[in-house]
This record gives sequence, structure tokens and C-alpha cells, in this order.
Amino acid sequence: MKELEQFSEYFSGYIEGKEVVLYYADTRELAHTYEFETEEEAKKFYQLCLNVGEIVEEVPEKKRASAHQVFINESLKNVEYKATTY
Repeated sequence: MKELEQFSEYFSGYIEGKEVVLYYADTRELAHTYEFETEEEAKKFYQLCLNVGEIVEEVPEKKRASAHQVFINESLKNVEYKATTY
């Protein structure tokens, strides 16, 4: 397993091969995993998560994790991937 990277106060995660794993603070879910068909797609998604994280810093603190999830889920509408929530 890759080392967990802390991106902000509300989320952290890592990328390993074709899989991206995200953890959100203060949510009921333990983790969200996203498995893509290629490593390139996983890298693009991982970078998107980082970029969205910067944008979401403008959202009120208690809504950041939720806003981040909405942004990234919208970006995945036309992408083939498998998501699992723990």
C-alpha cells in the first residue's frame, strides 16, 4: 500500500496503479476507492481530486468533504470505473 497523503484537513488519499483511494474526515464512510481501466486514467483522476481540493477550500468547512465528493462524482459521469465505499 502506498503512503497516505494528507491533502487538507478534510481529506487524504493515495494512488496505486489503477486505483485511487480517498478518505474523508468527519464522514460515516471509512474510504472511497476508484478503480480505473488504465493507470493514466487513475493519475488524471488523482490530479483532479487535488485540484478540486483547492477549489473546495472556498466552501464552508463543514461542507467541504461533501462538496469535494459532488465535484469528483460529476467529473466521472462519462468515465469507466468501479467505485467502492467502505
